[in-house]
Amino acid sequence: MNLSVFRLNSLFSFRKLSVFPTYRNNLGLTARFNSDWALTDSQYPTRGNKWGTFPRKHPVIWEAEAGGWSEGPLSFEQLEHFQTTGYLVLDRLFAHEEVSHLQARAKTFEDKIKHQLLDIGSSDRVLTSDYCDDIRAVFEVHKNEFLDVTQDRRLVDLASQILADSVYILHSRLNYLPAFTGQGYSWHANFETWHAEDGMPTPRAVSIKIYITDSSPHTGALMIIPGTHKTFLSCPREDRPFIQSTLGYKTFTRIPSREAITRLASEHGVDYAFGKAGTVVLYDANLLHASTNNISPWDRITLLTAYNSVLNKLGKSSYYDRVRPEFIVSRDPDWVQPLLADSNNANSSTGNHCI
Repeated sequence: MNLSVFRLNSLFSFRKLSVFPTYRNNLGLTARFNSDWALTDSQYPTRGNKWGTFPRKHPVIWEAEAGGWSEGPLSFEQLEHFQTTGYLVLDRLFAHEEVSHLQARAKTFEDKIKHQLLDIGSSDRVLTSDYCDDIRAVFEVHKNEFLDVTQDRRLVDLASQILADSVYILHSRLNYLPAFTGQGYSWHANFETWHAEDGMPTPRAVSIKIYITDSSPHTGALMIIPGTHKTFLSCPREDRPFIQSTLGYKTFTRIPSREAITRLASEHGVDYAFGKAGTVVLYDANLLHASTNNISPWDRITLLTAYNSVLNKLGKSSYYDRVRPEFIVSRDPDWVQPLLADSNNANSSTGNHCI
């Protein structure tokens, strides 16, 4: 019989301690791969005949020009935790009144989108459930509806400290996991897709998720395999057409092999990163993560923003001759600009809180 234990740690996550055998020798610094990789000249080869693992070639926490980790809102201990696990949970970074305001805005926005879908049938930047008409996610919310939140100085400063650089918003979406029917996301690491399909040179990017409602393992909270940010997990090649809409978004993010996920989870365990509304989770671009379906009687709503270093702009895809849509990853020069605390810049953070 297979046994497992869940341990509550100080950062509001459960650590699953597996008794399966580990695969450290296979998944350490020795690359496993089959020949004929799609990205043969890359430091992170992928899309070959089989999956493979490669050691990370770049820092997790980047150093400032003067050397050492950058100063910012995170303490040395918090930075060390991020360096080790690839993620960090900040309890209730947003105050109660801010959360109440965000909840009302998210609900009003959802109702607005539903009415629009009734009129037009579908929208490029709206992803609906595979099983029903529920709204699963709305993309590119950083340019209009939630611009102020995604450019909040608290979030921008967190990203800038970890990446030791000015940042811009690469991707954003409002995720809805309604009670009983909310659909989760399978295991993946963002950087593999950004690297192969969008030409991102290095994993110098970080995602930040705001819990607009309470999040728990019961509501499909974020699941993480800690430490996997230090290993690049390539994905097998799959011939498929270029898809322009969110209807195929689940195919935009490459899902690693089950064998690879099983081995990494057996070695590292699985964490649940959850917390009360207003809690924020930061996680590395190369970290394996997922979320389960929400069959609880409580809704789960999150705002996800991916911040990229301005020195790490997207290049040419090695997988497609065309670029993915702007609502999936930002290439527009007007928006690929550093987020600064200059209120005269229309695309910069105001330095104020989201209310």
